[in-house]
Amino acid sequence: MTKLYNKLILPSPLSVLPLFLKLMAGELGVHFLVSTLRVIIAIPAAVITAVPAGLVLGQMETLNLFFSLLISVLYAIPKIVLLPVIYVLFIAEQSLTEYGLGYFIIVRAHQSLGYKEMYAGIHEISLLGFLLYYLTDILEWRVSRHR
Repeated sequence: MTKLYNKLILPSPLSVLPLFLKLMAGELGVHFLVSTLRVIIAIPAAVITAVPAGLVLGQMETLNLFFSLLISVLYAIPKIVLLPVIYVLFIAEQSLTEYGLGYFIIVRAHQSLGYKEMYAGIHEISLLGFLLYYLTDILEWRVSRHR
């Protein structure tokens, strides 16, 4: 399919791969590390907040009854509505910082019509998601071996 559309806006994956490897050793690697650091800080912060809240709600029936309505309402919201919140790292990086994968993909690459660089950044954000998925899977396996 990319043979038909091997244009500036949709380069072939084979033309993006060498650029991806080159940029990963330099500028893109820095943006990757910044985004990874932000995620590494955000996940424990979320866990430190959510786990005690869940334990307290599970132990105190009056608080559980009070918050159960709110939790039920939030649970009923279609998850697609929360997409902008979930994408907070990418969106924040593209508009509020000068480092990170969101900044690299949108500001550095897309706005300057560097489509190969943009796709290299997309590959990088996919790699970050892949690594986080498997890290989470490994941690879950180690913590809950009863599975």
